[in-house]
Amino acid sequence: MGTLLRYPCEVRSADEYFDEIQDVKVTKDMLDLAKHIVNRKSGRFEPDKFEDQYETALVELINQKRSGKPIVPEGAAAGRERRRPDGGAAQERRRRRGGARGSEERRQETAEGGSRPEGDADADRRKETGEGDSDEEADGQAAAEVGLASTMASRKSQSAGLLLFRGGAAHLEVLLGHPGGPFWQNRDDGAWSIPKGLIGADEAPLSAARREFVEETGYDPHGDFLPLGKARQPGGKVVQAWAIEGDWDPAPIRSNTFEMEWPPRSGRRRTFPEIDRAAWFGITDARRKILKGQTVFVDRLLESAMAVCRGNR
Repeated sequence: MGTLLRYPCEVRSADEYFDEIQDVKVTKDMLDLAKHIVNRKSGRFEPDKFEDQYETALVELINQKRSGKPIVPEGAAAGRERRRPDGGAAQERRRRRGGARGSEERRQETAEGGSRPEGDADADRRKETGEGDSDEEADGQAAAEVGLASTMASRKSQSAGLLLFRGGAAHLEVLLGHPGGPFWQNRDDGAWSIPKGLIGADEAPLSAARREFVEETGYDPHGDFLPLGKARQPGGKVVQAWAIEGDWDPAPIRSNTFEMEWPPRSGRRRTFPEIDRAAWFGITDARRKILKGQTVFVDRLLESAMAVCRGNR
């Protein structure tokens, strides 16, 4: 697999392709969650009930050519059907059957807990790290039906956050938050994050970053905001960050919450904080603790601090 994924224009070590795979201690909760996902996505294949529509259509096409009948594209045939006296009634019957099936599917999804609470940071962070499922793609398809796919998809793939720091270049420390929820409770290195969240539809990125910081920590920093640029995460989401200086005690942290079913398939819903704790870290520790896709923000802050230090000499 590593050989097949090599770039055609260069030779790279196969080990590089597996650098982002972290050693994770598999807990009982994580196994329960995995079993829940497998049970929901699995199904039973019954060969005797399978109908190969492609083969059937191909056989019909060959028979038409053999008999000398003209080959009529499906769209043209549908157009002729609409012009028939009973075509409108047939279309209405098909539309009603499709609507009934769609309503039933939506009811089943709701009963199974398919919809995710708006504030579910646990699911958002798993998607950001590339460990989520395809719910966001499904959201994009639904948006396309009402003509909003491009706008919603761009907003759903962008987050903004703040990196609070204190001290000079020689003793620089940054504040990181540990995500709440059962998926993250036994993870430490490579799991911490800057306080951040999705950018609202009509919201400026810096305003979203400040709002999310307050919501997730209970602290509202004031001062000059240093742009740290953007970084695309392994899961595809783009995070935009700013740094701001401040010395805050994270012990009394007050984070907003999200709700999810836990344990899986238990029927019980529990509430978890988006950030269950926050702490100050030196640069070396911060680079080890923070999500790999966000390491660049720590590096850019350190570069800026060192540039200021050199400029003051």
